[in-house]
Order: sequence, then structure tokens, then C-alpha cells
Amino acid sequence: MSEVRKICRSTNTLETEESNSDEEDHPFNNEEILRVQDTNAHSVHDDTGILNCGRSLDADTDETSSYSENKEFPVNTRGVLVCLYVNTCLFYCFAVQETITTPMVIKLYNWSATEINLLFAIAGFISLVASISLRYISRHTQDRTLLIAGIGIGLLGTILQMDIPHLEKVLPESRFTSGFLLTYMGFPIGRIVVMSVFSNVLGPSNQGTWMGVITAAGAMARAITPFIAWQAMQAVNWNTWLDFGVCSLLLFSSLVGVIVTIGFLVPYSEFVGVHTESDYESVDSNAPSTVSSRQNTGLTSPQEFLFT
Repeated sequence: MSEVRKICRSTNTLETEESNSDEEDHPFNNEEILRVQDTNAHSVHDDTGILNCGRSLDADTDETSSYSENKEFPVNTRGVLVCLYVNTCLFYCFAVQETITTPMVIKLYNWSATEINLLFAIAGFISLVASISLRYISRHTQDRTLLIAGIGIGLLGTILQMDIPHLEKVLPESRFTSGFLLTYMGFPIGRIVVMSVFSNVLGPSNQGTWMGVITAAGAMARAITPFIAWQAMQAVNWNTWLDFGVCSLLLFSSLVGVIVTIGFLVPYSEFVGVHTESDYESVDSNAPSTVSSRQNTGLTSPQEFLFT
């Protein structure tokens, strides 16, 4: 029995020494293991906090998005309507000029094809010069002033091309040529500038949609006008007072409309009374701080503008 006890003691001693050697071989003791576990627990907690933070940010974004969708801003109705009207009138008058010029000069002045082509070539060159000149003139002149000038030049051109009933059997050739060239000078100025003014009036939202509306209105006027102009010319036995009288009336009303509403033909920021980016964000003090109010300024859609 004594020998058995000695063997057991020696065995326990060996096991104790092996365990001690294992602890010496491994640098991590129990305290360090506990510390690592605590660190992992904190890491999991931090990850959970990040996830919660992300969810809160998503919630804020949803809140601000719904706010942006529901927010209402004033609409520059007068500015939009005037620009649409002016653009349509310009296209109507230009379509009249294109439609009746060739048959009219053949009927009234017996012009040859070469003379007609030369007239249109000179008119095209004048239009090109006027369009290029806008780039430099606009640096020193407001768009509203240029718009008035373009309409005024076109109005003068149409008036010169009107014959006087019962006093003139045929419109003088020199007056027709002068009025024709003035019309070709005024149209590109008015056309380019009215699109620029319209873009500023709209504000930063739905530019593409509303540019499509104004372009479609002009295209419709240009498509319908040739039929009206041809019938009107024949109805008065090739006198010009009816066709160019209507054009003069439309351009005169456009000119009056621009002058009367000139205070509304301004950039949208001026219309709502703000001038800086920071002002856009503080238009409404109830708006969430993470939303820029400028994201939803201006008009929303043509449907809402026309039917609400």
C-alpha cells in the first residue's frame, strides 16, 4: 500500500508540474482571458450602437424626405405664363414670315429664285450675328432688357411689312425688305432670351419638364400657323395688313405683358426673397436641419400648376 501511495503522489506531482509548465508556455492567464472576453463584449456593444445609429439616421432621412415632399413653396405664376405667351407669339410671327414670304414676293414683286435665296441668306447671316452678339451684350445687360429689345425689334419689323388698306395697292419693296430683316434680327434675340428668363423663373426643380412644355407650345404654334397665314393672305387678295397686323398685335401684347410683369421675370431666389444657399435652407424654421429647402423649390409639375 505504501508503494501504491508513493506512485500516486509522484503522478500528482508530475501532473502539477505539467500544468505549471503549460501556464508558463502560454502568456494568457485567467485574468487576461477575462479581459479579452470583456473587450469582445464591448465590441459587440459598439457594433450594436453603430447599427442603431444607422437606423436613426435612416429614420431622420425618411422624416426629412417626407417633409421635402410635403413642403409647399410659392409659384411665380405670372412669370411662367408671360414667358409661355411670349414664346408662343414669337414662334407664330416667325412662322408667318417663313410661310408667306416666298409666294408673296413672287406675286407682288415678281422676284426670281436667286433673289429670294439671297434675301434668306442675308437674313440668316443677320440672325447668326444677333445670336453671337447676345453672348457679349448679356454680360452688361439684363435678360429682361434684352427680351424687351428683341420683341420691340420684331414688332417694328412686322409694322413695316403692313400695307395700308385703300391707300397702298402694293407694299413698297424697300419697306418689306427692311421689315423682313428686322424680324429675322428680333426673333433669335427674343427666342434665346425668353428661354433664359423662363429657366430662371422656374427655379431649380423640374426644369426638364417645363422646358418641354414651352418648347411644345412653340412647336404647336409653328405647326398650325402656316395654314392660318396662307388663308388670311388669300382672304384679303394678297394684301399684307391682316397677317402682319395679327403679328403686330401679338408682339405688342407680349411687349406690354413683359413690361407690366417685369418685376416677376426674375430668378426664383429673388422671387421668394432669398439670395444665398444658406437662406434656402432656413426658409422655414420648422424644417429639419438635414434638409436643404432648395431641393423642392419652384414648380412641381405642369399638371399641378394647371389643375390645382
